[in-house]
Amino acid sequence: MKVRLLMIFFLSFSAVAMAQKSQALSSKDKKIIEYFEKNYKKQNYKRFDGKITVNNNSVNFDKKTVSFDAAEKNIQTILRKGLIYPQLISEYQAEKYKKETTDRTQKRFMKIQKGWKAAFDIQSMRLSQLQELQYFKNNIQVKRFKIISKNSNLPNSVTYYFELTNDKANAQTNLEDFVNGAKLTFFEQEWYE
Repeated sequence: MKVRLLMIFFLSFSAVAMAQKSQALSSKDKKIIEYFEKNYKKQNYKRFDGKITVNNNSVNFDKKTVSFDAAEKNIQTILRKGLIYPQLISEYQAEKYKKETTDRTQKRFMKIQKGWKAAFDIQSMRLSQLQELQYFKNNIQVKRFKIISKNSNLPNSVTYYFELTNDKANAQTNLEDFVNGAKLTFFEQEWYE
């Protein structure tokens, strides 16, 4: 009888814990999880190979600048390692536009105009609110994040989701060491709303 009562208690406790865990996810979080389950494709991005200059609250990539709140040290670490940089985002935005545009005139213009990507060139931007997506903690060698970007080319801020992979990471690896040995394996603009 005691075993049976313990089993019933354990099952009801598990059900309550699982319900609480699922309630903690917002509808946006559920959409992010669903997107990764259906559309995820591992990518391989190169680190920035130009000159990186680190200041107190900004990092220069050749002549392009990314600023951030000095308190957000993890953003500085990611930038310092050249994992995310303005040229990457400029190229990403141009390719995204090229893939998604349905206007025939725009498509013809892109074919004949050599410098059409210049409109997407980012000179300066601000990154903020880096957040590790905790509900993707199934592999200690992979971490997924979201970050807010604001640049002069776009009127509104944009949220980006990205994944860093460090094949040498283990359970004791802190975030800074993880980033130092990581590579960018996924980068995507917010896809819902």
